[in-house]
Amino acid sequence: MYAIIQAGGRQYRVAPGERLLVDRMFAEPGSQVQFADVRLLAPDGSDALIGTPVVTGALVEATVLGHPRGEKIIVFKYKPKKRYRRRLGFRAALTEVRIDTVALPGTTAARRASARPARSRPGGQEAPASAPTPTAEPAAPRARSGAGTAPDPTDHEASAAPETSAPGPPAAPRRRAQRRSPSDGA
Repeated sequence: MYAIIQAGGRQYRVAPGERLLVDRMFAEPGSQVQFADVRLLAPDGSDALIGTPVVTGALVEATVLGHPRGEKIIVFKYKPKKRYRRRLGFRAALTEVRIDTVALPGTTAARRASARPARSRPGGQEAPASAPTPTAEPAAPRARSGAGTAPDPTDHEASAAPETSAPGPPAAPRRRAQRRSPSDGA
């Protein structure tokens, strides 16, 4: 029996007893993890169950073995004829798991796993069952201090103040004085 699961945006073909490297998972070594995103399930001697998009009720259980890092990949960028060279190394953070069981929909392992409570948040904090989401009220606009603030339309004393600039045509741009050369004779 084998299954195709999706973990970390990638799909893997797994069977009981196999070891698998997936993207880093937040689980301690030795702990059990479940992959409920089963895309295909092929039992021995019968037709495969193909999910749309997942096989409902199917479950793959695995044990975390450790958190190794992948091989180093060298990223080298360059632009020809420009003396631009950049070298960067990268090692992926991975989790090694061993596949324990591949449970068909309706079997005792799948029922037992669906009866387990939801996983807790990191740090041991439990998620509230039906906590109301707080609604944020819009904040009142803050008054800015200093020059450039708009006058308050309800302030009658400020609106009665005379304008300081006289209306009229815009001033002509100033011209720069030209230098005189010594040969001008002045």
